[in-house]
Amino acid sequence: MERREGAAKEYPKGLGNDDWDFAAFKPSGERASKDLTACAACHAPLTESHHLFSYDHIISEQRMK
Repeated sequence: MERREGAAKEYPKGLGNDDWDFAAFKPSGERASKDLTACAACHAPLTESHHLFSYDHIISEQRMK
């Protein structure tokens, strides 16, 4: 993720995530061509943490599965 002015305009309404942009990379470091709408949707509800997951949040979600 990277915060970039205007990034919200690139996502469907409601998924702009305060101008955070998303990217996916291959193991080689090359940028992967991927639809990142699902990434934006997953981060959208996290308004209290600037749309970022914390390590503690991830661990607690894993324990619930």
